[in-house]
Amino acid sequence: MVLRVEVEGQLPFVLKQARERLRTRAYWVSRLDRIWTERAALECLAPLLPRGAVPEVLFADPENYLFAMTCAPDDAAVWKERLLGGVAEPDVARDAGALLGAIHASTLDHPALAGGPLADTVVFDQLRIDPFYRTIARVHPEVAAPVEALSIPPPPPAHRLLRPRRLQPQEHPGARAGG
Repeated sequence: MVLRVEVEGQLPFVLKQARERLRTRAYWVSRLDRIWTERAALECLAPLLPRGAVPEVLFADPENYLFAMTCAPDDAAVWKERLLGGVAEPDVARDAGALLGAIHASTLDHPALAGGPLADTVVFDQLRIDPFYRTIARVHPEVAAPVEALSIPPPPPAHRLLRPRRLQPQEHPGARAGG
């Protein structure tokens, strides 16, 4: 669950709480503790990237599997929506690529990726491999063999850190990478 919270006299923020079952038509579950992987990724990247490139973690409530983070600016456009609407912005793509490059460069051999929540690939499998590749193989048996032959390996550590929707390209502060 993701909620934007507005409190009079304060900047809005986002509350994010993990639920075991994701809000999808198909039955799709993942561990609740995946929320701590996301929080750990944001906290790992914050000192490595330009200020504002990723949301800042404001507080956490471990008992309820939730944390709060800063909110994108009100005038931010969701890059994914713009792309799907046929609007291509090479400068935004370049800046997002630069941020992803910075993530790879600054996290190579980073100790946070050797242990703890950022080293765990189970949730990545639950959210990125199983619902797509394995579901395709189950639903379309005619392509099951080639899909299963891919033997999807765990992603490089930097790929597990951040989904592009969390990026805030700095040259274009009104652009969000997408949801």
